[in-house]
Amino acid sequence: MKQLLFILLLFCFGCARRNEGSQVNVIPVNGTLQISGLEDEMLYRLSHDTIVERWYTLMPVYKLPADTTLKDDQPEQRGTYTVSGSIVLFKPDTAFVKDQKYFLRFYRINKGGSVWDMLKSNSTRPGMHQYTDVIFTP
Repeated sequence: MKQLLFILLLFCFGCARRNEGSQVNVIPVNGTLQISGLEDEMLYRLSHDTIVERWYTLMPVYKLPADTTLKDDQPEQRGTYTVSGSIVLFKPDTAFVKDQKYFLRFYRINKGGSVWDMLKSNSTRPGMHQYTDVIFTP
């Protein structure tokens, strides 16, 4: 009986879904952010897109409030995004405040979907897409 239970558990854990999402890294350098770890297809398509609002749909930057339960209510930090090789550079319109925490919210794309499926919907309603928050201090 124990062997059957062990085999059943082994089968369940073996079939568990693995997280195959991108590991996004954010490095603040001289008032800009270097965002790395994005897929090549995403970088290629974004570098050829001229609609600025699509960047804010995929990876907006926010100021981290003292009360982190209010994270979802923060206004976006406006700025410009550019692709440089395998990284994305974000330069804010207003400089980052020293020792203030910020976070980049990276919306993950479902495997099998495409970047364009998410960007065309232009929707970031809570619960619509999975995301990863990367906290950083400039």
